[in-house]
Amino acid sequence: DAFEALREIGKQRQRQACSSWNIVNGLKVRATAVYQEDDSSEREGNLFCYRVTLQNESGRRVRLVGRHWYVIDANGKVSGELPEAARTIENGAPDLLPGQGLEYYSGVDVATEEGKMCGAL
Repeated sequence: DAFEALREIGKQRQRQACSSWNIVNGLKVRATAVYQEDDSSEREGNLFCYRVTLQNESGRRVRLVGRHWYVIDANGKVSGELPEAARTIENGAPDLLPGQGLEYYSGVDVATEEGKMCGAL
């Protein structure tokens, strides 16, 4: 149905607007967050699921030895944090050869309906 297709296009645009990426030393990092409205109605906070995609665009092997992410709500309060040097990506510290990538998913409850995710690998 055409209206369903238009709704899906709207969802895709929203996901694109809630996505950011950066390339540092040949490693492309993209983070995309999606508000989970249906699941948030049963919780105290607002549930956001996020996907982090890593792509080695350099000409050398890259080893991921840790990550540190934190989520800040619209009031400036830290709503969730993955500790510095957390080694929980794909069995610890994976090597990415040139052209290889990986992605992982997680989620966090945020007190406000807006926020931001910051961090480092």
